Amino acid sequence: MGLPLQEFACHNGSTVTFFVKKTRITICGNYGATNLGDEALLEGILHMVGRSFSTPDITVLSANPDETAATHGVRSAKLIPAGIRSWIDGLKTGSSRMTKQILKESDLFILGGGGLFTDEKIHAVFIWALQAWVARRSGTPLFCLGQSVGPLESRIGRWVTRKVFQWADAVTVRDEDSKFLLERLGIDGVQVLADPAFALDSTLLQEKRENYVVLSVRPWIHGDPQIVYKRLADFVDWLWSEHRLKTILVPFQVSHDNDVQELERISGLVSEADAVELFDYSADFQQVVELMSRSRAVVGMRLHSLIASSLAHTPFIGLSYSPKVQRFCRQMEMSDFVLDWPNFSLEDLQRYFDQLLKEWDELSERIDQGVLKLRNKTLGHEDVLRDFQEH
Repeated sequence: MGLPLQEFACHNGSTVTFFVKKTRITICGNYGATNLGDEALLEGILHMVGRSFSTPDITVLSANPDETAATHGVRSAKLIPAGIRSWIDGLKTGSSRMTKQILKESDLFILGGGGLFTDEKIHAVFIWALQAWVARRSGTPLFCLGQSVGPLESRIGRWVTRKVFQWADAVTVRDEDSKFLLERLGIDGVQVLADPAFALDSTLLQEKRENYVVLSVRPWIHGDPQIVYKRLADFVDWLWSEHRLKTILVPFQVSHDNDVQELERISGLVSEADAVELFDYSADFQQVVELMSRSRAVVGMRLHSLIASSLAHTPFIGLSYSPKVQRFCRQMEMSDFVLDWPNFSLEDLQRYFDQLLKEWDELSERIDQGVLKLRNKTLGHEDVLRDFQEH
């Protein structure tokens, strides 16, 4: 721990200078990868860490340290390299040695949050397991925070995940299904809290709603996507012709899984040019929340498009490509407004949307109650963080 000097004023006007121990905390996750949902997770974690420790000294491990430092105002360093190219680069630049030193000097290593441990993309499991393994070798306490776990269909995926969570000194997950899966893997003491993004302020209430709908889609199609994208384009045309509602397409990631490419394909199939607009990617989660707070509704595939919609007090329709989307909608008592991706019809979307408009006030109230519940749950992370400070 560092020992910075601090001055405090006495009642007689003099000052006293003494040392204050700083707690060195390293936070690691899918940060700096142009994924807006993960940036919201990080912002929520930073908020809770700042409230839980009197003098935290924070470093975030990131795929793009410069961007992470600029976006969040924190010190940032490279992840431990998990591929041959990144390993060679780490040797050349010295970034690997620096990150290992950071982990060695840390008082706490936070891994998460988000859906890091799923074999939908099996290589990711090994990337995050490597970060945890190096921290463990350094003797640094490990907190697996705000995780979604699964699906884990492969034996190797389950084995690696079990090892990581066995190393952890504390584990919190954001849904009951993740806890159940970890318990099946033999992990005890798992707390169910909520997504760290719910620690962020959501007082951005707009009194006036505007005539548009927000649509979020991510790459997730095996085979020819043209059919489902044409279906969504027809839905955009229907919103314009039937309800005079414009559709704003909002990307939540622009690097490896580039939402913009998918959204442009949908836009290109829309008949009426005035019916659709592509929103520029922004790493500012609150900007997207504000956009949604002025919309009539959100139709979202990305999990954090639905979380942003909830924080904006805006009713939504979920397009579920992963169990984590279904789980979140169940937490928000919005399971009756979820469609299975890509097995939905245009008529399904139209019917759900008309029902959403009909029940708008009731759904808005339901979402407000859900946000309050999940905010109270996610702030339970602060109790876990304070336990690390006390020990």
